[in-house]
Amino acid sequence: MEGELDEEKFKSGEYALVATGLLGVEIEEGEDDFYEVGDKLTVTSSDDITKVYEVMARCSIPYALGTQRYSLLGGQVIIPDSEYFSMTDNKSAISVMINADENKFDEVDSQIRVMTDSSDSRIMLKSKQTYMEQYDDFLKMVKLVGGTLAVVLALIGILNFMNSVVTGIISRKKELAMMNAVGMTGRQLKQMLAWEGVYYAVLTAACSLVFGSLLSYFIAQTVAGEMFFFTYHFTLLPILICLPILLLLSAIIPDVSYKTICKTSIVNRLRENE
Repeated sequence: MEGELDEEKFKSGEYALVATGLLGVEIEEGEDDFYEVGDKLTVTSSDDITKVYEVMARCSIPYALGTQRYSLLGGQVIIPDSEYFSMTDNKSAISVMINADENKFDEVDSQIRVMTDSSDSRIMLKSKQTYMEQYDDFLKMVKLVGGTLAVVLALIGILNFMNSVVTGIISRKKELAMMNAVGMTGRQLKQMLAWEGVYYAVLTAACSLVFGSLLSYFIAQTVAGEMFFFTYHFTLLPILICLPILLLLSAIIPDVSYKTICKTSIVNRLRENE
């Protein structure tokens, strides 16, 4: 992130790399620089051996390669292994990273499991496959919860749409009867009602496109924005799926509703609410 890594100078044992930061705090670039390139850094081991290093560079450590622990004032120091062993008698490693070629992965994995799967082993193994399986399980949970919520909201929206169209037709029963009385045919009325339903559907799609997209973006950013393995991708697919359903309902509901109210004669419909 800052400075340059000189491997020969780093191996001399006089320099260190640092990775520091404030956990979960949004700050301007440079304000979390607890150490700058060229600063002196004092490191004390568990055996009370102290040594001063010069900061060669500031860096960022990937989660999988770090301690996988967090603190408010997080800080990690990288020094050569020879320096570490000169400061402590503890030769045990907290974690060991092993890179394997794709064509050697199964072979390396089986060899490591011989050591880790024994009954007296306290070593915990996490491989690439482990993280992939954990991610798949998490993804299935998100899809299940999100999919269920989407279906419930879709049903509520469709029922609300149907209720609005049907209520509008029933409340205008007398008005429709007057149109019949002056010579408007049933087919013309059904076409008029169907087009009104289409306008409702198009207006619904337009509102969903504008307000729904903004709402989904902010919700997705709030829920998944803190997860480094998620990225937001905008899609119109849900709207494109729902729109034909609304258009189909716009054609069916007016036809069914009109046939229902037409079971009563025009005279009786005109006399209602008198």
